Amino acid sequence: MIAFSTLACPDWTLPQMIAAALAFGYDGIELRSVEGQLELDKLAAFSSERLPEIRRQLQDQAIAIVVIGTSCTFHTPDAYLRSLAIDSTVRMAELASALGAPAIRVFGDRIQPGVTHDETVNWIAEGLSTLTDRLAGTGVSVWLETHGDFTSANALTSILQKADRPSIGLVWDPINQFVESGSFALLPPHLAQRVQHVHIKDTIRTDSSVNYVLPGQGTFPLSELIAALRLMPTVQCVSFEWEKLWHPELAVPEIALPYFVNWWRQQ
Repeated sequence: MIAFSTLACPDWTLPQMIAAALAFGYDGIELRSVEGQLELDKLAAFSSERLPEIRRQLQDQAIAIVVIGTSCTFHTPDAYLRSLAIDSTVRMAELASALGAPAIRVFGDRIQPGVTHDETVNWIAEGLSTLTDRLAGTGVSVWLETHGDFTSANALTSILQKADRPSIGLVWDPINQFVESGSFALLPPHLAQRVQHVHIKDTIRTDSSVNYVLPGQGTFPLSELIAALRLMPTVQCVSFEWEKLWHPELAVPEIALPYFVNWWRQQ
């Protein structure tokens, strides 16, 4: 299954996104920003009264919501703020359930000033286990993205061991490690079997900057990534993450979205 992140078209409405998925040949949509809003549960378009009709439209068009990307992080030393993040993510999970999405995406994310790596790992693990327990029975899973200061295999292993919830999946965004360190490493088997969803993008990385480009036009070893994906049976979806919301200089979605489908079909 291939999908695109709505970071590529952050101001579009959901009907526009569904139409683009159909027109360009995508199987699904990774919901992140809709109508300029990241907190999707606050949109009138996703009110409880409208959700059944939206789900019917998605089913009729055979377009899946493959995951809902939240802004949830667990890195703050403030336990109250971490609890608020969990509450907000539970509300997003209710939206995911109503739309038939299998999971919500969360972050680790950054080691904050004045705290240690181990303390942050403990907070992340606690947040993941608490959130997973609160979503038990909803049909919505928790997927942790490889992001921020927690992209290495060792860091991810520590988090998942401490969280001790086998159902927690991974959203593998390998370019995050490439951007942070300049290197790309395949995941070891015990992590690879957790990967449910993979972000695809490319970049030209220099010592002083990172410039995102269309797939195949940069220096990221996409051929190695694709070869690895063929050996990862748990992966449900690959998603084109064209981060126009964060990088407005990038090409418009009308160019980028069909480009990715054409490129992917040639791999």
